[in-house]
Parts: sequence; structure tokens; C-alpha cells
Amino acid sequence: MSQRHPRHLDPAGGSGDADPREAPGAAFGRGARAHGATRGPRRGDPVRGVAAGAHLRQRAHHQPDLEPLLHRRPRNAEGLILLRVTLPFLAGYFLSYNYRAVNALLGPLLAEEFALSAAELGFLTSVYFLAFGAFQIPLGVLLDRFGPRRVNASLLLVAACGALLFATGQSYAQLVTGRALIGLGVSGCLMASFQAWVLWHPPERIAMLNGIAFATGGLGAISASVPLELLLRLLGWRDIFLILVGFNFAVVALLAAVVPERAQTRRGESLAESLA
Repeated sequence: MSQRHPRHLDPAGGSGDADPREAPGAAFGRGARAHGATRGPRRGDPVRGVAAGAHLRQRAHHQPDLEPLLHRRPRNAEGLILLRVTLPFLAGYFLSYNYRAVNALLGPLLAEEFALSAAELGFLTSVYFLAFGAFQIPLGVLLDRFGPRRVNASLLLVAACGALLFATGQSYAQLVTGRALIGLGVSGCLMASFQAWVLWHPPERIAMLNGIAFATGGLGAISASVPLELLLRLLGWRDIFLILVGFNFAVVALLAAVVPERAQTRRGESLAESLA
């Protein structure tokens, strides 16, 4: 009489020559495998970082960003954030101080070419700050709704159009309009940078990044003094503004194409609810 191996027996261990300790264990193993094949992952199950990133990418309406990268914590994650997030926003703030300080150098040339009085020249300079300050309240609402990348890129596009109008303007009204558009366009550079730091950097680095942003703005103001005066000896003021326009469009392209979109949970709300 041939002896059968326990794996050939009934899972319940009913045959007499089966090991009573082995048959129930084998049945349990087969049951566990069958159950595991039919169920999905439960909360608390260990999930690999790569699998988690793939799951994030498969979610509906998920926008690609650096979240899977940050989950896996590669060695170069901080370097990527510096190149793709920090530097583009700092470039925008640097540009905003170029625009802010450039009239101090170009003022006498503008007054001579357009026969401006001191009051007209003062208003031409101050309209930048009027538009800048007036847009701060709607700016906060837009940043909360759409995020720093979209808002800053869109506003800097407005600034580029204003600078182009200023560079080609043939009347005082065109200069004022262009200067106002510049002020409106750069009004989000600082606040958008602050929001980007909060979204992408750990809390302990926010203060350092804020200081770097202010230092970058100061460098922008310095570059609009002696370096720009030296350049003015070679080029006209309109050519200098066209150079600023080119730099402006480059910053817009960086923000739109390089900075990743941070996925956020957004809720539709009215302006009154945002201000409440």
C-alpha cells in the first residue's frame, strides 16, 4: 500500500495518515494566499516608496510634481528643489527690484526727452507703487486659489507687456500706463516666493530663505545703479528696457516650464468668503 504525502490530502486533514499539525497549516497558507489575491492593500500594510509614487500618479486629476521624489527622499532632492523652485522665484524678485529702481537712473533722460515737469516725473515713478499696493488684497486671494507658480508667471507676463509699452512709448500717457502695468505685474513676486518656500521647504529653513529673498532684491536694486549706468553709456534707455523685457520673458518661461505644480486641495469660494 503506497503512502501519500500530506500535501495530496484533503485541506481539512480528514485522512487518517496525514500529520494533524501539517494539514491545518497548509490549509491556512492556501487560504491566506487566496484571500490575499482577492483583497487590496489595507491601511497599515507596508507600501514601498516607489509603489506609493506610482499610486499617486495613477490618481484621478493628479498633477505631476515632486511628491513621489520627496517620498523617496533621494540625495539630490534638495538640489532639484533649489534649481526648480527657489531660483526661478528669486529671479522674479530680482527683476522686480530692477524695475523699481531703474527710474532713478532714467528720470533725467525721460524728463529731457518728453519735457516732463518735476510733478509729472514724480507721478511717473510713483504710479508703480500705486499699482503695486492696490493689487495686494486680490493678490492674496489669487495665491490661495491658484498657487504661487501660476499667479507669479501670469503677473510677470503683465509686467513684460508693461515694460514693452514703456520701452516703445511715444507719449507721457503711454509711459504712465506701462509703468503702472509693471507695478501690477511684479506685485506678486515677494508673496509668491514666500508661499513657495512654505510649500516646498521644511519650516526650519523658511527664515533663511526669506533673508535670501530680501538680499536678492537688494542685489537687484544695486544692479540698477552703477552697472546700469555703465551700460547706459553704450545703449539708449529704450534698449536697456528691451533687455529687461527679454529677462522678464525668460523668468516667465522658467516659472511656467520648470517649477513643478504643487498638488493642493482647492475649494471653490467667493471673494467675500476669501476675505472673511
